[in-house]
Amino acid sequence: MKTQEIDATVEKAIREQFARIPFARLDALRREVPAGDHAHADYVGDLKVHEKPIQLVVEWKNEGHPQRVREAAGQLLHYLSHLKKGKEATYGILAAPFISETSAKICSDAGIGYIDLAGNARLSFGKVFIERRVTDENPYRRRELHSLFSARATRVVRILLTGPLRTWKVQELAQSARVSLGWVSQVRKQLIAQEWATADEAGLRITQPSALLDAWANKDQWQSRTTIRQYSPLLIDPREIATKVRDVLGDSRHAFTQWFAGWLRHPYTLPPIVTAYVEEFPDEETLEKKLLARRVDSGARLWLVKPRDEGVFAPAQVVDGFTLAPDVQIYLDLLQAGLRGHEQAAELRKSPDFAGGWS
Repeated sequence: MKTQEIDATVEKAIREQFARIPFARLDALRREVPAGDHAHADYVGDLKVHEKPIQLVVEWKNEGHPQRVREAAGQLLHYLSHLKKGKEATYGILAAPFISETSAKICSDAGIGYIDLAGNARLSFGKVFIERRVTDENPYRRRELHSLFSARATRVVRILLTGPLRTWKVQELAQSARVSLGWVSQVRKQLIAQEWATADEAGLRITQPSALLDAWANKDQWQSRTTIRQYSPLLIDPREIATKVRDVLGDSRHAFTQWFAGWLRHPYTLPPIVTAYVEEFPDEETLEKKLLARRVDSGARLWLVKPRDEGVFAPAQVVDGFTLAPDVQIYLDLLQAGLRGHEQAAELRKSPDFAGGWS
């Protein structure tokens, strides 16, 4: 948006929130007010609560991600310390297109309010208290953040979430994830902005692995990133089915996932379906001959899955002679598997050695 559009939109959002308070009246809202050290507050408003004056200091940010919000909170506190001289009361408010729950907590901890253009708000001072959580979905989500969980970018995320967590150089990470330096730089930028990672001269390191995985799970789309073929084998025992599949696939790149993989890592319930990622689908005549399996549309006990991106295969692990997808991938796949898959996912994730251990 242009500056004039931002001014009008921000002012409207602020006035809408204070219009909810019958004993409050917001008068002038001034732009670019000097606030010490050659700095200028974006907006300063004259509010009256029960006819008592309160000066509002509002800082606008085009992005409301945690790193930017933390910086803005520091700016606001500086402005307040300068502008409160001679004033009975002052209150700082951060305004942005969208404020997530994480960013909202940063504001609350800093003692400042927030208002976003999605309708979320928290204002708490004197006898005034407004808290509204209209949505946790960001309607202003930037393309860069969306790309953090794109197929190519998640190659980098999988590597970073493989424990024990350590520091990675950009070049090393690009080679391990088999992506360009540009992709690593974009992922690095977003991870730091969301405060899921830190970076220094030694490199990049994940500091909030659980929050990162939760965000990934929230955006993951199993159906759009896979092509599935279902088979109905005469065999019933999942280990026997998996053994036959392994023998048929031979040296062809593959990795078991979902129920069978989760069960091998940390047993919870007998796998209802054996699922394996494959680089290429095997010949169906071979499957029928060696596995006694025929292709079906539903009710299958064997799923062979061709991924949209090869990143799901790495870093692979071997358990009881079976090649498995990495733990974070098994976890994500289980969440969308149905048939109590979320229970097996929870069992896997709560284990101390999940993804190599994050502590």
